[in-house]
Amino acid sequence: MRLRLKTKFTLTTAVLVLTVVGLVSVVSVAALVRQTIRQLDDRAQYVAQLILGQAQHALDEAAARGMAPASASEADLEAYVRDLLRKDSGIAAALSTALAYSPTIYEVSVVNRESEAIVSSDPERSGHLMLPGTRLERLTQADFLEQLRALYGPSRIYELSLPFNVGDQPFGEIRVDMNSALLRNEISPTLRAATQLACSASCSPRCWPGSPAASPWRRCRKSPRSSTASPTASLTPSRFAPETNWDR
Repeated sequence: MRLRLKTKFTLTTAVLVLTVVGLVSVVSVAALVRQTIRQLDDRAQYVAQLILGQAQHALDEAAARGMAPASASEADLEAYVRDLLRKDSGIAAALSTALAYSPTIYEVSVVNRESEAIVSSDPERSGHLMLPGTRLERLTQADFLEQLRALYGPSRIYELSLPFNVGDQPFGEIRVDMNSALLRNEISPTLRAATQLACSASCSPRCWPGSPAASPWRRCRKSPRSSTASPTASLTPSRFAPETNWDR
């Protein structure tokens, strides 16, 4: 069955419209995912800086009150920092604030060089070994498809860390852990709305050639001008018709 030229043109244009809409939708969704992950990194950086600042403030206040480690040994320094941070109300408040600040943040902790938790937003984890998670940079620097696989694949912990020093000596890290499942729950409604909008745009009658909504001027073709004169036109005397003299 051979297609008419007009039908071929309509189908070709429809496929082109769907292709363009699909490409624009993919680009929009990719930009949305990248923006969301970038915001996740910014929030994690803010939380890590908050905990680091509060820990340094607690150490400075203790030094101002004349408190110090029992000796210069690493064991006494660690015992001093652990006791100080666990008793500091500002650290406890900062950890609680960090979890409430972003729903994607799973856990925040201060660990020593052996990855033992000194303080944590989960009190049961304090004093336990905390293995480092996947670096958050791997997610932020990945391409769009890898980011989607990470978000909608098996749940994984991504981690951002900042070095924590006591004076000039390295002590440990500030770790902010994020769960990919929590990030998926946050971004899925926005992605679903963007996908539905793209589908609505591609299925709209205005996007399809040959439809009345796409070609409003077609309505004007339903009442073409008639090239035939009105039947009553011949009964109407013309002002330019020559006068006839009936009196002879």
